Amino acid sequence: MKKLMFTVTVLTAMFLMIACGGSDSKNNDNKNQNQSSGVCTYGTYECHGEDSYFCGYPDSSNEVMWIFAEKCNDGCNEQTGKCVENSNSENGDYEDPSDSDSESEEPTCEVDDNLTWSSKSESMMTWEQAISYCENLSEEGVSDWRLPTVCELRSLIQNCPATEIDGSCTFTDNCLNVTECINTDCIGCSGEEVYSKFGDLYGFWSSSEAEFSAGSTKMAFSVNFSYGSVDQNVTSLTNYVRCVRNVE
Repeated sequence: MKKLMFTVTVLTAMFLMIACGGSDSKNNDNKNQNQSSGVCTYGTYECHGEDSYFCGYPDSSNEVMWIFAEKCNDGCNEQTGKCVENSNSENGDYEDPSDSDSESEEPTCEVDDNLTWSSKSESMMTWEQAISYCENLSEEGVSDWRLPTVCELRSLIQNCPATEIDGSCTFTDNCLNVTECINTDCIGCSGEEVYSKFGDLYGFWSSSEAEFSAGSTKMAFSVNFSYGSVDQNVTSLTNYVRCVRNVE
């Protein structure tokens, strides 16, 4: 009888330990999930540990993502969500490219006028699948299609001046580093207009891979025509595709 009572006591204690530990683990998992792809207000920054994260636009699945901004050398300001100091800055403060008057920090898009576009893909696909899709596409009797660059994709935006091809959004074919080139002008517009020249909605992949000053998940640029925004998505997520080709 004593042996039975001892066994029950041990099992009860183990259950309580697992339950408590499981609760903490679940809370931590939820916290990590919120930080990586949780609910946030686009256009804001938030401190995740010693890193600064910029809140990304909802992707084609309507999930909001945290996009890595920079590694904070001297801590992250909890009020602003940005680094206390930035080694890339002369005075040690974070600098948003949109606040600078420097010509080198305001790259522009230059796109060939003689482009022709394929029809919209029937389904959404990952970035790698999108590249392969265009390389193997045969349409209108031709097969030299490719996935468009971010500037070429921006040339399809209308009714959103900041992200149109000559707009102030700093993500271009020559400025793909998220830490250095990010600015709030790329967030697009309110969603009350038709922002695609083809009448498209949701996200479309570009061939431009996002660059980071610190290690991060592989991401590529896209345009979300529901808002006319220029975004960065994890390449394993899915978007629609329009392929492009140069016409002589």
